[in-house]
Parts: sequence; C-alpha cells; structure tokens
Amino acid sequence: MMSKIRIKMGAVEVECEGSEQFLTKELPEILGAVSKLYAESGVRAAEEKHQAAQGAGQPPAGVADVTNGKVIGTTATIAGKLNCNSGSDLIIAAAAHLTFVSKMIEFPRTDLLTQTKGASGYYNENIGKNFTNYLNGRVKAGELLESKPGHYTLSAAKRAELGTKLAS
Repeated sequence: MMSKIRIKMGAVEVECEGSEQFLTKELPEILGAVSKLYAESGVRAAEEKHQAAQGAGQPPAGVADVTNGKVIGTTATIAGKLNCNSGSDLIIAAAAHLTFVSKMIEFPRTDLLTQTKGASGYYNENIGKNFTNYLNGRVKAGELLESKPGHYTLSAAKRAELGTKLAS
C-alpha cells in the first residue's frame, strides 16, 4: 500500500510517496532534512526576528497561556496544564515546551532532560534514573520521533493534540 506525506515549514515544502514501511522507516531522516533546509533557508531567522519585535506585549514568563497561537510558560506550567502524573507525561510536557515555547523543531536528548529536571514540582530522582526507558516508550508510542540519533521531535499527531490542549 502506498502512502503520501507532505511537510511544509515556511517556504520549504517536501512531498514524499512510498510504501508505509518506507515512510515509517525514513520519516525521522526526512524530518531532519526538512528542519535543516528550513534553518538554512534563512526564513527561521527572519521569523524569530519578527517574533522578537512583537514580543513586548506578552504576559510574564511562567504563565501557561496561548496568545496569538503562542504557548508560553515553563515546563512545570505546561505539565500542570497537561495533568502530568508520570515520567512519560513529563517528557511530553518538556517536548511541548521545547516545541511551542522555545520554537525548536528538533531537540537533543540533553535539552529534553534539562527541561524535565527544571519542572521541580514534577521531577524526581526516579524519573532521572528511568529517563531512557520513558523516552524510548514515547518513541515506541509514536509520540516522539528520533529524527537522528539522540535528537527528537514531536510527531505531527502529538503536536496537534498538544496544541489543542494548550490552547484551551
């Protein structure tokens, strides 16, 4: 069975067609390549400059809110809004923070761990000890994609789900 996927980031648009097995196997590399093209296109820098120029009217840091499609707040604030109660949930909250607040399309494992540790009301030593297991579980569940070794991105479905939850 053939499947088709189209990814668009700013002016960069890529469309792929192939078997479901091929797309499943190659999707992380495709996402990484599109992210790299987007970063190299200069569009991201222009968007960030534009966002910085408009940032004066934003609520203070630590307030979990969506303003003009923007999610703001700390990982702990997002974890609270998502009703996190496990290490796996906290990893998703950290990924949401990196994606929506820090505007990172792809993030290294170390950034994800740093964000989870920063959520002091949710993080505990047990989560740190089992971080790899929790992370692998989110990859196996299809919520996180490993775009290249040690680098992750939220799946499109999870990104949409979180965007809806955080907007409410």
